[in-house]
Amino acid sequence: MKFKLTNSNGGLPIIDDIWIEAVVHGRWVMAKVYNEPSTFGINNGRVSKLAISKTDTRDPNAEYFPQMDYNYDRGLDFDHLEDDDLLYSIVDLLGKYRKTHPYEES
Repeated sequence: MKFKLTNSNGGLPIIDDIWIEAVVHGRWVMAKVYNEPSTFGINNGRVSKLAISKTDTRDPNAEYFPQMDYNYDRGLDFDHLEDDDLLYSIVDLLGKYRKTHPYEES
């Protein structure tokens, strides 16, 4: 299963310092990714915050958490994903991102 970071228009993801907002495999994703692994990261990795929505967009005018299937904020808040492979693929893809070297599909 291959994933590529894009924004909601299919272009480059929105990257602000260590925050990444993207659409990955049809899901809106917001993540905080550090350059070094941490005990706060998912599986002690570089992704310390991750939200995965139920769809490819997020409505800023609606309540946040009801739109999400997964939320991790230095610890798991909830996981309503039915596909663990989706979660691990997203975390793996985000973990490959480097601030100075934008993600390129291999």
